[in-house]
Amino acid sequence: EQVAETFKRLDKDGNQLLSPAEFRDLFRALGWDDEKVERLFRVVDGDKNGVISIEEFLKWCFTKKAGQAIVIDPDKKDPQGLQASRSRTLTGSRTKVLDDSDCDTDSSVSTSDSDEDKPKVKEKRKPRDKKLVDDERMYELLTFKDEVVGARVCLGELAGLFGQCKRAGLGPDLPLLVGQACAAPPDRDAEDLSPFELGHVAVLAKEKPETTFEEVFWMIVDKRDECRALEFDDNLGAAGLDPEIGLGYQVFQRLLAYLESLMLIDQEHLIASLVWAQVGNFELTDAMACAVMERLFLRVDSKQNPVLKQKIKSNDFMRMAHVQKLTEKGIQHSAISLFFNETCKHLPELLATREARLRVGKAKKKKERSHKNHNSIAGRQKLSVLMEELFKKMPQGTWRGPMHMVLSLLQTADETIAAEVAGKR
Repeated sequence: EQVAETFKRLDKDGNQLLSPAEFRDLFRALGWDDEKVERLFRVVDGDKNGVISIEEFLKWCFTKKAGQAIVIDPDKKDPQGLQASRSRTLTGSRTKVLDDSDCDTDSSVSTSDSDEDKPKVKEKRKPRDKKLVDDERMYELLTFKDEVVGARVCLGELAGLFGQCKRAGLGPDLPLLVGQACAAPPDRDAEDLSPFELGHVAVLAKEKPETTFEEVFWMIVDKRDECRALEFDDNLGAAGLDPEIGLGYQVFQRLLAYLESLMLIDQEHLIASLVWAQVGNFELTDAMACAVMERLFLRVDSKQNPVLKQKIKSNDFMRMAHVQKLTEKGIQHSAISLFFNETCKHLPELLATREARLRVGKAKKKKERSHKNHNSIAGRQKLSVLMEELFKKMPQGTWRGPMHMVLSLLQTADETIAAEVAGKR
């Protein structure tokens, strides 16, 4: 009851929802800065619709342990002047100060003395690749502008990003050259959608959430000629669309599902392409990374020695560059080995820069890990760095983007192998 009463006091317009401004008023009184409040707002706003319902507020306030809840009194400031709010549990008098970790996770409040008395054993963590950006993280990146997280993605902005993805290699060649984790509808080829067709699909996903794939497909058939006659740089208004339409997270999820079925490109590749267009990080998916290792570097996959754990050294890169005739595309032969060694040497800084681009809001800079191996590259993430740096190293205009570059290299490798097989016959 006390938590519900707090919600009512904060809900100044009485619409049973807390806006970002109403939510901010509470924590400003407690001494929080706006950046920290915005991060917490994103955690509490479970359905990412830009407002907080009473259900979401209660879910956040009550911890995972039965009988415990966070109770915040907006009329009381921190008597110590701490830049944090104090909370208390309903089952005891012990207090806990909410810090930045409370803004990032929905963790429970521990009140067990026995837990605190137990010695903490630091387990040795095995090095592993960072996970790919998922749809929820991608939506956050799309709404983050000018150090502020917005509530919606505008249709015009998303269509513009999709146009950049198309220019950078997102198209029908991708499912032909790299295996996709999506089932192709029978007797249908991949649709080479334009940003305007994406706009129509997004509006349909917003206005009619129950729309089936068949309905989306026939809508595209009806709009195809009209939309593909337009230039990418034309305003969405030329296709009868409002670029200011807001797309919530659930609409974004449905849109990705429709695009996957229409373009025959799985969501991992769709999101990876959007990440490049939005923040400038090129991410190889596992499928594309395996294709690079097997077809560009001629590595053989096995259970005992997976290709993504095998090391690429300077000689491997030199051989790939020779087969791909990179010297004819503008990079000097003497610079190829130097480029690879410099990329290996600066991997910690390159990885830290990529990680910083993915942060929404300001965050403390993490201490860079030591990097002892300066002569090889292994793993999907480091291979992604290598491909991104190679794209930047090549003369401008050689390829339209790192994905376009990787697909071109894979196609050349396939043609080379096919020619060798034909020659042996």
